[in-house]
Amino acid sequence: LNSLALNTICPGGAKNAHWNGYRPEIAWLELSVVIFIIMLLNMPDRTRTFAVFYIAMFTMHYMTPASTARFSRNFHIDIEGTGITYLVVCSIGTSLAIVAACVPWPRTDLQEVDRDVNSIRVALTTMLRQVVTTYNGEPQQATIRSKLVKGFRIINETLAAVNAKLERVWWEGFDLGSRGHVRYLISSYVKLLKELTDVARGLQMAAAQDMTVDNGVMQEMVPQISPFTERVIEFVNECWTHLADGDISEAEKAAMQAKSEDIARGLFELGVQYTTKRMEAGIPVLDIALLEEDYFMYNLGQMVQALERFTCTIRVPDKGQMARWAMDALLDCVDPDLDRNHWNFVLRGFISFMAAFIWAVMLGTYNFIFAATVALVMSKFMGSAIERNLGRMQGVVLGLVLPAIVLHQLPT
Repeated sequence: LNSLALNTICPGGAKNAHWNGYRPEIAWLELSVVIFIIMLLNMPDRTRTFAVFYIAMFTMHYMTPASTARFSRNFHIDIEGTGITYLVVCSIGTSLAIVAACVPWPRTDLQEVDRDVNSIRVALTTMLRQVVTTYNGEPQQATIRSKLVKGFRIINETLAAVNAKLERVWWEGFDLGSRGHVRYLISSYVKLLKELTDVARGLQMAAAQDMTVDNGVMQEMVPQISPFTERVIEFVNECWTHLADGDISEAEKAAMQAKSEDIARGLFELGVQYTTKRMEAGIPVLDIALLEEDYFMYNLGQMVQALERFTCTIRVPDKGQMARWAMDALLDCVDPDLDRNHWNFVLRGFISFMAAFIWAVMLGTYNFIFAATVALVMSKFMGSAIERNLGRMQGVVLGLVLPAIVLHQLPT
């Protein structure tokens, strides 16, 4: 569009100034506005670098009186045009980069995520059962406690790795169709497992501390807590059975929500029994010595809330969810980051680029490499240009001097 607009006003640019009415002030205005907008938008650094580099190349060719570049005057694609040639080369390079970086292992990422999530589910449900056994007062209690602490740490590390795989596996289905649906459902389930892991860790800490107190009521409630925990575990397992194939019917979603509501009612009954036993034992509502029991009940409540949030999440219409993701991604790109540091970066980058571009024109060389170099070395932290230029100097030395030394040592 940028090329089309300028070539519609003055076809061919400066090289056709003798007949097209070329006006350099229009090119300068266009360059200033486009570069400022690119610097202002909230986009990835590499995207910004390529955009600035491409605009510098095109505009310099357009403003060069002796340019040999060919420009499109309409939407017809001229395969020999300079702009199309650059775009084709960059597209091929980008495609090869994706292949080199992603094949073959990301093609199996979703399968690896399935295996990892399933192992996390099995480990977490086992540990939930062991947390309840902490109240049994068995001799191996300390051993169980240490295993639980280590297990929670391993689960959190595995969850972090799974989230990383889910983030980069988007391209396998581009969040479209069944593959995108599976990724969305698994992401929701992984979030549920993370919340349940944190809750289970809280339950373990409360149970371990409460064992040091003799006049509590929680040990008497183990026969009621165990069935409740089994219902939660059954819910988690059934959810994974439905999610594994990525095809959940509305009836299955409704059944899962009904089960989560039933678990919530079970927690309410459990809370009533807990309060009744405390009152019968003459224990105050908030006894300092028995806060761990209150904390245990609180974590059971957090567990139920996590289940309810999960069922509400999967009942969101998928098409609407995908549309919101697309809109959020668009707004993230076009909505400028207006904090002070970003404005500092915009002004520094804009002034540096325009100064390099003006210098190249004033020298008469019309070499866009001056401004393109600014695009390559600019960054949002101070001193980045100096650091990157030093790196470029090192690259030049390694790439030119060392081969020359090697060739000098070779026999003629």
